Amino acid sequence: MPYIPSEIFSGNRGHSARSISKVNGRGLNYTYLNRCNDRSSGAYVRLTDVPAHKVFANMKYRTPLTGLSVLGTFEYTSSRTTTSDGVNESGPAAVANGKVMYEAMKNFILEGGVNNLFNRSYQYQNGYPQAGRTFFAGVRCSF
Repeated sequence: MPYIPSEIFSGNRGHSARSISKVNGRGLNYTYLNRCNDRSSGAYVRLTDVPAHKVFANMKYRTPLTGLSVLGTFEYTSSRTTTSDGVNESGPAAVANGKVMYEAMKNFILEGGVNNLFNRSYQYQNGYPQAGRTFFAGVRCSF
């Protein structure tokens, strides 16, 4: 691998969060990142593993049933170069997740959900696929 004397990173990030009511809310993040290396050495090496665009959105809804909430999230990442010669590139990925939370009593929450809700096949690195649909359950207790 050739020596890279320096790299230049520039970008923008935007965030919006809004309470729809006292108990319900939504959020949206967008990140743009432009990266390049110093070509004064004569060697051109593609910078790897970071997408130029990323979007993350979430929405929380507290149901009329006491203590029950639903949280949905969505994440999109643009394609990314996975090798420094620029030959391999992973495609863009979009993943939706969902979670249900029940506050059984103050500071005691039962939760369960699913990641990769639509069971999309995607990978951030070629040859390393991410998990398919995954179910989880948990308990949170605060003291």
